[in-house]
Amino acid sequence: MQKQTTGIRNLNFSEYKELEIPLPPIAEQKKIVARLEGLLGKIKEAKRLRAEAQDAAQNLLPAELHRIFTQQHPYKLQFVRMLGREKPASVKNYGEAQWEEKELGEICELNPKKSEVKDKADDLFVSFVPMSAVDEYLQMITSSQERKLGEVRKGYTYFRNGDVLFAKITPCMENGKVAIARDLKNGIGFGTTEFHVIRASKEVLPEWIYYIVGQPSFREIAKTRMTGSAGQKRVPVQFLEKFKIPLPPVAEQKKIVARLDLLSEKIKNLREYQKSTASDFISLEQSILSKSFSG
Repeated sequence: MQKQTTGIRNLNFSEYKELEIPLPPIAEQKKIVARLEGLLGKIKEAKRLRAEAQDAAQNLLPAELHRIFTQQHPYKLQFVRMLGREKPASVKNYGEAQWEEKELGEICELNPKKSEVKDKADDLFVSFVPMSAVDEYLQMITSSQERKLGEVRKGYTYFRNGDVLFAKITPCMENGKVAIARDLKNGIGFGTTEFHVIRASKEVLPEWIYYIVGQPSFREIAKTRMTGSAGQKRVPVQFLEKFKIPLPPVAEQKKIVARLDLLSEKIKNLREYQKSTASDFISLEQSILSKSFSG
């Protein structure tokens, strides 16, 4: 059915003229078409509902964070507005103590120096994480390579287990490429220079940072602070240094993170299920059409 000229494959329409197709009486055709429209219409509706469920899943984590910060935080405007909402009139403050608010630069080390591994041998294997290895939907490192330290010392960004990776370049930042570095080879990682690395201090959990900087609302603010030319815009490290976040006691952070981890796992499972149903719909449509025309 195809012919190739100068490396380009083209349809040969003359051969299509010779194809034979089943041709039932018009009355039967009408019945089949009506049945197909009914069945395919139901699949279309199921796809629409699935898309709505995907949107709902996408909003579960931001909604939970909003609930946490508007119920237990003293409404520092920078952060509440970051969540896209104002203080509701009926919200309560829990307990007498109010959470502090601190700049990331006060409680985190940003872009740690490679000098930390200067005494490590060049033949030591470490993990290498390109931008493509960070999944923007799961917000985790889904794959990595092993390279010798001597191959990556220069020209790449250094990090270690527990560090938060935040894509700084457009469109990766807007798309949500954020992850916590885990299970690195020998505890050491290197990756693209388009990562900012955020290392938590004893005052804050890396997961706490991760959930905050991974939110779409945070990225919307970061987008307005980007510098550079179109297609090469980046979030400057100064934006991260000065951005203030709520800081409950570490014990409280652990409780909240545990709750968010559980919700994230449910969202991940839901997305995997939705992904599998997408292929099921395609198979179902093909099956319906095949059976309709094969009698």
